Amino acid sequence: MDAARRDVHPLSSPGRVGSGIRKYAVACGVMAGCVIGAFATGAIEEAPRLATRLGQATVVVHGRVSRVEPFDHDRVRVIHLSIDGTLKGGERLAGLAGAVEIVEMRDRPAAPALLDAGDTALVFLRRARRGSYLDATLGPGRRWEIAGGVQGRVRDRDPMVTSEAAELVERIVGRSRAPAETQGERAAERRAWVFDALGARHAALVEDGAAGLDEISGLAASLSDPERATIERALGRSDLPPRVRAAVFRGVADAGLRSMATTLASVPVRDAVTLRAAWGARTSLGAPPEEAEIALRLRDGDSEVRAVAVRFLAHTLDPEGIEPVAEFLASEPDASVRVATLEALGPLSGGRATELLERAFVEDDELLVRQAAGRVLFERGGDAAAESFGRLAYRGSAEGQRHAVALLLALGRPADDPMVERIRSEHPDPSVRELAEHGFRDGHH
Repeated sequence: MDAARRDVHPLSSPGRVGSGIRKYAVACGVMAGCVIGAFATGAIEEAPRLATRLGQATVVVHGRVSRVEPFDHDRVRVIHLSIDGTLKGGERLAGLAGAVEIVEMRDRPAAPALLDAGDTALVFLRRARRGSYLDATLGPGRRWEIAGGVQGRVRDRDPMVTSEAAELVERIVGRSRAPAETQGERAAERRAWVFDALGARHAALVEDGAAGLDEISGLAASLSDPERATIERALGRSDLPPRVRAAVFRGVADAGLRSMATTLASVPVRDAVTLRAAWGARTSLGAPPEEAEIALRLRDGDSEVRAVAVRFLAHTLDPEGIEPVAEFLASEPDASVRVATLEALGPLSGGRATELLERAFVEDDELLVRQAAGRVLFERGGDAAAESFGRLAYRGSAEGQRHAVALLLALGRPADDPMVERIRSEHPDPSVRELAEHGFRDGHH
């Protein structure tokens, strides 16, 4: 392995071990952290609730896109929307003859369009800010922009789909303008809306309905058969984006619907995003995936699915019985999945997890994985991390040993720490002894 690949360039002030070393330690983890983030957290940006979008918009209409005009090499588009109905702000559209012009600013010509000719759409609008560029490009005029970009429109080629969305949003507007008299009636209206949205055809409505499940007081004890059927249909819809299907699984878990745990286990799931949510929901409801089910997904052809599976496997096993994880790590060809595996080992106590992390730090062929191993060990902190780096300071390549010493120092060990003293006085590599004594020297100071 090329020695240059085994380390990253360090930064520090001369003659001191301090913030520079810590910055170096952070830098070592940046690339690995990006990959870990993709597999570990599963964080997905949630779409704003429809009520929030209503509040952000001054005008809400639905209709059909009659044409789209490009300007300035398609850096700007003007979307001409023929209005079929106005849900909010109709007084602001006086004199526009049933149509509205929507400005779309584009950062590159190949960017996906907000709306295309022939689309039907429900759009959340605000006045487009005037500027010299738009005035020069489009001339004077009263135009609008979509509040929130892609999150500010619900579009479909089928007018029945967007009409259904408009009707559900109009019900939100109606509840705001004329709320029901009693708390019970208001709760019943919100509950009915949630399940109507969950059963709607457009994904944006389904996602909003899923988010509303845990807002229904006492739902677990009062779930009706029709409501259960609506949830089951939403869970099983293969036409929904993974993000939305995941939202339905999370909604069931957040609402504490333990009676649906068996249903969740029976729903076919293929992609990593939905699988992570499905298994997380089942775990939350007391019916986590069994080891055999996880083992099947460890052999999946999708690397992201394997990453999800190994994380659940590590969480399922006893810390002293993690040989299945060790076997998987040894045979996994994808570096990103090996990173995810190391991250799963991080919280586990016991010598075997530590051994696997230290081995990856020294032996893995990929720099990204070695960096991830160092990052995971560093995040353990305290004596456990220090002892690991104290051992790793004597193993592997010279660059790897310096990396271990840098991470040991970044833990903030006291100046008279025996491990650091030993490295300063006894390490066979003069460059490692120098690092332990003075830290990294930065030629810029």
